[in-house]
Amino acid sequence: MKDSHVISLTRIAILATFACVFIIGCNPDKQNGSELTGKTFSIEIPELKNDNFQYNISDVFDLVEYIRLESDTGLFISGEIIPKIKEYKNQIYLLDRNLKPGLNVGIGNIYKFDGKGVFLGKIGRMGNGPGEYLNTRDFDIWENELFISDVSTNKIIFHSLSGTFIKEIKSDFRFNVFNKLDANSYFFWLDNYNKHVTSEDNEVIMCDSSLQKITGIVNEDQKTNLISTNSFSVFNSLLYFRRYCNEKIHCIDKDGNISEFCNLKFDVKNKIPEELLVEDMFKIENQIREHNYARVYQYFILKDYIYFEIKSREKHLLLFSKKTGRVKLINAKNIVNDLDETGSNINISGAVYESNTLIGYVCALDIVDNTKNPGTKITSLSEKISEEDNPVIVYYKIVDF
Repeated sequence: MKDSHVISLTRIAILATFACVFIIGCNPDKQNGSELTGKTFSIEIPELKNDNFQYNISDVFDLVEYIRLESDTGLFISGEIIPKIKEYKNQIYLLDRNLKPGLNVGIGNIYKFDGKGVFLGKIGRMGNGPGEYLNTRDFDIWENELFISDVSTNKIIFHSLSGTFIKEIKSDFRFNVFNKLDANSYFFWLDNYNKHVTSEDNEVIMCDSSLQKITGIVNEDQKTNLISTNSFSVFNSLLYFRRYCNEKIHCIDKDGNISEFCNLKFDVKNKIPEELLVEDMFKIENQIREHNYARVYQYFILKDYIYFEIKSREKHLLLFSKKTGRVKLINAKNIVNDLDETGSNINISGAVYESNTLIGYVCALDIVDNTKNPGTKITSLSEKISEEDNPVIVYYKIVDF
């Protein structure tokens, strides 16, 4: 009998012929399989249209595993904003950005679960003391240590994986997100506020283990402005980041060497005009919705694929195969979940590089609401869950194409 917290679907035969999925070729000179990392390639993307084609989740994902996060411990995870989920040594770590009432600012808590969804503890706690944080936007794991960023106090807080406080280091600059490539190199995406209070004019900098600046990587006038925590992430020992609305992805190695990795070329009808890029970010977002311009919201680089979420008037999913150079482009609004009863909302917040698997979550309320629809398949998952329960972690394995 399967554990009550874990439900695995058997592999489902893919009968669809992808007639409703755009398959696009990439620059053939750049197809080097999984050795593509660090080499520039371009993806030509056709016009993003608000079509009415129906897409099945099975057109994109082949295997799904659910992990119900334990809900009978008094722990409540809102599931409204979970920007980062990380699997490490068969355990799950997630950042829950609960919003303070009346304020558009998250507190952020790090929770730990085992591979069956059993709650193992909270890492750190809110406060001003040693090991405590006020506003967490990011965390990472390096050699059995978990470190958390507190953007309110400009410090990195180190804990053991069991939650024991080890140390904290305060920086001389304000930052949003960070990553670590080896024991002595940290990379930070800085807050724009730095240029008003310091002489720092780089938005990405490399620091040593005491958070002293080694070198600046990207100058502020190059508009690195990132949208998602997952737009500044390490995959296979390289740090990847995206410049705001530029749609180029760059990578940095542990020595601070930078190179262009990927260039998404949108159709002229969806491409943001150059003159608009000098405007305020909120004005740009309004123009995106009004004119159906496109930008990458977040992406995940896997062993054989790259997964993109593209936002225009509507959300689109784009998958690029490193092995074949082919692309799938899907309008997310028209996705029908033909695999299970969790609904069609896909919230991706993490990835398992080697297995080409994305990690997402579904709120319990969405599952309960979806099972009320006529014809919905009811399984042990939906029978046992209530709308007050914690979210369900979902593993999506990408279909080979």
